[in-house]
Amino acid sequence: EKQRVKTREDGKDFVALPDTGIQHIKLGIALEAASERLRAYLNPAGRAVQWSDLVDAAERVSGDLGVNRHAWIDACAVMGRYAAALAVLVIDRRMEEAENPVRSAGGALRGMTRKAEVDQLRLHQSVFGILQRGRAS
Repeated sequence: EKQRVKTREDGKDFVALPDTGIQHIKLGIALEAASERLRAYLNPAGRAVQWSDLVDAAERVSGDLGVNRHAWIDACAVMGRYAAALAVLVIDRRMEEAENPVRSAGGALRGMTRKAEVDQLRLHQSVFGILQRGRAS
């Protein structure tokens, strides 16, 4: 089983998602880091953009990038939908980089999913790095 079952102090079990650092990312920061391609899929229908809109947009972008549907589903199951969306956002932006771009979005997402399984994925660092590089250029 991919999800980890833990026990609270009161003896009740719960499913614990891995710590990917998403608690450090507000929606506005994620939207600022998103590519134009991803933003084009945000369609909040006259209301403010929500996390669920970003998840839907990331799922569509993942298909555009050639990510296998099973890789997206696996990422959502392991790290949660919001973290999977941020992972796709990061991959999408890294594919645009001049130096050392991501060449296989699907391979990158599977690699990030494996890192999340062992609590080694730090999405907040990647998002803040994207923003820092954008401000420097």
